[in-house]
Amino acid sequence: AIYLLILTSYNKQEIISMLTYSFNNRNGRSLYEYLYTCIKEDILSGKIKANEKLPSKREMAKNHDISVITVENAYAQLIVEGYIYTKEKKGYFASDIGS
Repeated sequence: AIYLLILTSYNKQEIISMLTYSFNNRNGRSLYEYLYTCIKEDILSGKIKANEKLPSKREMAKNHDISVITVENAYAQLIVEGYIYTKEKKGYFASDIGS
């Protein structure tokens, strides 16, 4: 995960996590499958910690120059398999999958 430092108008510092993946080497997988696999591997490896907030669908799509539908599909598969969960009006979060 790459962390961006944002200075707010009140001169406070806020860390925002933005996951960044390269889509150049997908080995024939669809965009959503590749994104799903990258996020899943980051959760399993601990790069994304339990209960860590993931970027919104729009943020993820914009950051990777992919469609929101692609991100929706990847997030939906991760939810079905239990790797991430949602909190209403809060966003997407990594599940605590244990070791």
